[in-house]
Amino acid sequence: MKLNATAKIIFFFVALFALALLVFHYAGIERITINRTQETKFFPLNVVEIVAEDCRICQRHNVFLSLLNKSNIKIYFQEVSYKSERGKQLIELLNITELPAVIIEENELDDNMYIYRSGKAYPLRWILDNYALHRETFYIVYPKEFDRSASVSLLIDENALQDCDANTLRIDIFADPFAESTIRSAALLLGLQKKFGKNYFDYYFVAATDSNVPVEMRRTAASFWHCAAEQYKLPEFQLFFYAVLCDALDKNYDEFKQILKSCQAKRFSTNDLYAITNTLDLNNQQFFDCLYEKGKFFSKSKKKAELFHIKFFPMAVINCKYKMPIAAIDRAICSIASLPPCRAAKENKSNV
Repeated sequence: MKLNATAKIIFFFVALFALALLVFHYAGIERITINRTQETKFFPLNVVEIVAEDCRICQRHNVFLSLLNKSNIKIYFQEVSYKSERGKQLIELLNITELPAVIIEENELDDNMYIYRSGKAYPLRWILDNYALHRETFYIVYPKEFDRSASVSLLIDENALQDCDANTLRIDIFADPFAESTIRSAALLLGLQKKFGKNYFDYYFVAATDSNVPVEMRRTAASFWHCAAEQYKLPEFQLFFYAVLCDALDKNYDEFKQILKSCQAKRFSTNDLYAITNTLDLNNQQFFDCLYEKGKFFSKSKKKAELFHIKFFPMAVINCKYKMPIAAIDRAICSIASLPPCRAAKENKSNV
């Protein structure tokens, strides 16, 4: 009898161990559960992330994953390379245009799932409806929808790459100069042009949500910006533009930079634009011939922003391939091109 009891106990533990192995096989090999601080009542959410593992300057993972984790949402996570067969299929099926991208199936969402940001709770479904792309029965989340810091994403839309020369450094800036977000970044943008050379930068004038300037004024200003850039006078034009806009004409440059951080833009007129151009050493005939194209540059900028899927401003695209906030440009340029400021910084670092 003792032997039978012992055999039963052994059999029980063997069966329990086999069951644990089976559960581990299905839940642990292809699905990785991100750590959470408390249990949730709904089933885990299947999450797939497509990554560009060979992009040296790109954000490695989508910040949306950390939001799910911090909000105690249990997920089954799978990372897929954009070069793998499955990655290629998903990119084609869902028309994914940049990486990293997180994919979530709509029918897996539970109404009890909430995202916590800045001390407030938002339904996950509402967050995805407002910030993610909805294609078929899937949501696609790109990094910039949730993280506007110094992260870099890789553009993989072939249409965006057609107009680019891989051997020439090109930095496209998408901005609304009247918007507070752009005004706050103005000193940084001026500094980048001075550091790397203004000829590498091209500006696209777009309408941001935090700007209430009439469309006609934006169109006019877009023409002035473009025509100043055509004569390689854009940094000088920008400097006076923001000095007038922020009522800082009589300030030194250090004071000017401080004013930009808290600038409340004053009323602006076409006369202000003409007054600015009169302070610059321009070929007036060439400039006014350029202005006859008024309105063309604004629509061109809008189309370009749509091509690169730009939604937040200011934003930069380098070589039609890397999309990033303004704060990431400095580091990104030196990872892509070997310009004199980059070489100098590298030499100084090696000498320390």
